[in-house]
Amino acid sequence: VVIILGLTGSDTYRCERSVTIAAPANAVYAHVATLGAMDKWSPWNAYDPNMKKSMEGTDGTVGAVAKWEGNDDVGKGEQRIDSLMPDKGVRLHLKFIEPWQSESSVGIDLEPRNDSTRVTWHMSGTNDFMGKVMGVFMNMDEMIGKDFDKGLASLKGLVEASAMAEKEAKAKLMAMYKVETGERPATTYVGVRKRIKWADMQQFFGESFGAAGAAMGAAKVRS
Repeated sequence: VVIILGLTGSDTYRCERSVTIAAPANAVYAHVATLGAMDKWSPWNAYDPNMKKSMEGTDGTVGAVAKWEGNDDVGKGEQRIDSLMPDKGVRLHLKFIEPWQSESSVGIDLEPRNDSTRVTWHMSGTNDFMGKVMGVFMNMDEMIGKDFDKGLASLKGLVEASAMAEKEAKAKLMAMYKVETGERPATTYVGVRKRIKWADMQQFFGESFGAAGAAMGAAKVRS
């Protein structure tokens, strides 16, 4: 019977869930672009608050790996960033080591929809012999899907709360200023045009403003 189940079981599996978040894609991407950010809304943290976690490589870059080891509910495994698509999504490689061994491809896709973003979290892989047998008795989509729903709900709450806080902060800042129109006498300005790389902008302006101020002071220019 086991042999028959192993031969007739599904060769592959896939689980997918989606949620719409009231925030632009760039705001959502900030919460999925690093392993640390993803851990903040991970549904599995609730299963073992004391699980051991570690990181290899530079988080937020391709090749970074997050490892965990905990109780029987979370087991032992690791997740690696395989690709990063700014404001569009991420691709990861998920590897379970205990209580059973398996590897899956994971993706989080971001689809802009007016002022909101449709987020789709999916996981897929290939069943080995025992995976085919287990698949007859367990529905992978239902088993993992409920955790995906919990995780996406947490992500939605985090992103929307962050977006609301940013909106309120901007409103308070704007309330501090009053914009008025006025007349300004004709003034002569002197400038120098120079091309620099975007990465060098901060250093350039930091040095230039200081040098310009010193030169104006030495020349006793009246502002």
